Amino acid sequence: MPPWVIFEPETSPFMHDLCSLAGRPGRVRLSVVLVAAIAALLASWASIGMAHAQTPGGTNPSFETGDTSGWTTDARCDNVDDGGCGIPPGYAKAVQSFGPEAGTFGPGPNGADLFQTYTAPYGNYFAVLQVGCLSTTLSQTFTLKAGETINGQAFFATDEDYGLNGHLYSDIASVEVVSGGTVMTVFSSSSQAVRAFGGTPWTPFSFTAPAAGDYTLQAYIENFENCTYPSWIGIDLAIPQCTATCYVNAATGDDALHGGTSPSDAFKTIQHAVNTVSTGGTVVVAGGAYNEPVSIQRSMILQGSGAGTDARTRGAGGETVITAGAGTDGFTVSYAPNVTIDGFTFEGNAAGIAVRGATSSSQYRFVNNIFQGNTTGVAFGGGSYSAVIQQNVFDSNNAPTPIGNAFVRSGVGIGGGGYLYNSTISDNTFTGQDRADITVQVVAS
Repeated sequence: MPPWVIFEPETSPFMHDLCSLAGRPGRVRLSVVLVAAIAALLASWASIGMAHAQTPGGTNPSFETGDTSGWTTDARCDNVDDGGCGIPPGYAKAVQSFGPEAGTFGPGPNGADLFQTYTAPYGNYFAVLQVGCLSTTLSQTFTLKAGETINGQAFFATDEDYGLNGHLYSDIASVEVVSGGTVMTVFSSSSQAVRAFGGTPWTPFSFTAPAAGDYTLQAYIENFENCTYPSWIGIDLAIPQCTATCYVNAATGDDALHGGTSPSDAFKTIQHAVNTVSTGGTVVVAGGAYNEPVSIQRSMILQGSGAGTDARTRGAGGETVITAGAGTDGFTVSYAPNVTIDGFTFEGNAAGIAVRGATSSSQYRFVNNIFQGNTTGVAFGGGSYSAVIQQNVFDSNNAPTPIGNAFVRSGVGIGGGGYLYNSTISDNTFTGQDRADITVQVVAS
């Protein structure tokens, strides 16, 4: 069975006969209050959306783990003897794509794929509900603060021949937020809107909580008038992105499934966090090995495991080690003022930190770092102002000069072709550099 198949549509004569006997039951809405463990997580979501990552307590607010844990669903086909339509409740499934192939049960005549193939807009999985002769609601209740936002996308698709040969049906689908008896619709579609064997594209939706409280997000779909043809609704939720503070952990992090909002929700790569964090924010990087070059082009603070601790005296072990590779700079700061790099170990790079292009208000702080086995520890190009380089260790930065790179010279602790104006270099330890500890020119403006 292809992975997009949710269940075989009710097209057998037996199923059709049973379902054609059904009345049109009242609309069924069910919700579940998510375990208390998620409340603390959601409390930090200020206008950033909902989580893909699996959260404490084994719940799954979105569908990135390939299931619908943490959600509740129900399918009903009333007024029929022998257990309704003979279909168990809960025809919802987390899938990677949806778009049946020709010759299989699915949208279009004889299973032909007459609408687009849907893939997850945010991550690897999304949820699809399929119905025929019944209604289904997939829902979960979230506790939000005032101003917190739920972001997502949804689609509706139908296998009906609506409008052909005078056939008119009224399948409907919607995504709603329910609170205190008030229903707020954020997405809706119908068989009338998409016509025969049609579907909507992924359609973004958003809801911002007007006040603190519990809000039930529910995807609803119903199909009653023609049991031969099923319909579907798909839903995916946006990942909550970190803002002022982003966390990174090479061992446990995930750039696709995590939002960087906490140590347990950390990104895997520093660059992803640097690209995500707000200007002036902080990237907190756990100890471990990071084999990646990092480009920094905005104001921010980067903290390794040794942040705030003098590199000359802190104990061994647990370091955040940056190794971009021979001939490649570790951290590159490009025309970005107010950058602090605190508590890292740079090893096996061209320059551990390279400043390539600076401004008249640079205000760099490179503190509590260890530079060992690089070509150059710190390399400046252009004019940098108000730089502070303190409490660092520069040890044996003698790796060969990269071919064609006169900016980074072997055997230098702090160098480069630029100038430092009104800057401070103090309380550092220099050992084992073959050429010079400091070659950069420091001047007062």
